[in-house]
Amino acid sequence: MHQSEIMLESLYKNIACDPVMPEPGSIVKIDLWGEFIKSSCHTGVYVGNNQIVEMTNDNGIGTINKFSANQFLNYSAHRTGVYIYVAAIKIGKKYVPLADKKIAERALDAVGNKTKYNLFIDNCHLFTEYCITGSHKSLIGTLESVENTLIKQVASNYKGGTIGDSVYEALRDLKN
Repeated sequence: MHQSEIMLESLYKNIACDPVMPEPGSIVKIDLWGEFIKSSCHTGVYVGNNQIVEMTNDNGIGTINKFSANQFLNYSAHRTGVYIYVAAIKIGKKYVPLADKKIAERALDAVGNKTKYNLFIDNCHLFTEYCITGSHKSLIGTLESVENTLIKQVASNYKGGTIGDSVYEALRDLKN
């Protein structure tokens, strides 16, 4: 898919589709660097009250922070997205957020923790995957591993739901 097609699809989803509001324990993502490559995104966990827990890179130290949705979207110049995407599943004609309160609890318990940060190995995706599973199963943190884990661990709880090419089919602009 060309960049112009991605932009048109995103515009369509933002205007024509019903937004999905996250629930505590929803996985959220934003685009980085204009999403020129699929994995150039940042993930976190929505914990309620317009707050998102994420891992940030502070000069090689991964710090677990709780930020407002606006801070999550605008924390660094690399975050070029306009919208926060919510992992969702389609049930009938409606999208509902994939969420589990245990994911939010794990994220909140980790706030303030620090670890080594590595863009390719120990990153936001690995933290998000840990919040989903409660353990560090993957060796490398990727968006694909987050999506696969989310589908295995959470989507199976939603009977009659279908997931498209990406679990981030539906979205919601939380920055306001």
